[in-house]
Amino acid sequence: MIKEVLSFTKGISGEFDVAMAKVKNCLDWPNEEEALNHLGKGWIGEEAVSLALYCFLRYPSDYKAVVQRGANTGGDSDSVSCIAGSISGAYLGIEAIPADWTMRIEKSAYLKDLYRRLAAKKISL
Repeated sequence: MIKEVLSFTKGISGEFDVAMAKVKNCLDWPNEEEALNHLGKGWIGEEAVSLALYCFLRYPSDYKAVVQRGANTGGDSDSVSCIAGSISGAYLGIEAIPADWTMRIEKSAYLKDLYRRLAAKKISL
């Protein structure tokens, strides 16, 4: 996935390229806290995205673990968790989000309807 991201963003930001390379380098580290500290605190965009991508790639089939890992990082954890959850949700689909989480969110009926309508459209880039 990192290779595809870098291919898509090539030449846009050197800082982003460095941040993505850091994810690739520390993804297999056994100590998640060390890896997260290596990636930064998420107060700047490329760090927040790299932290979120790290969280997703550590738990690609578990939406809840991705969001919780993002929420329990140091620094800008709410942004990291939001981005990580967005990546995971886009990958796994709405069914992966715990039902009790979706029931408690404000305007959940509206958001579910919006999701269904957007998912029904065939969007080409």
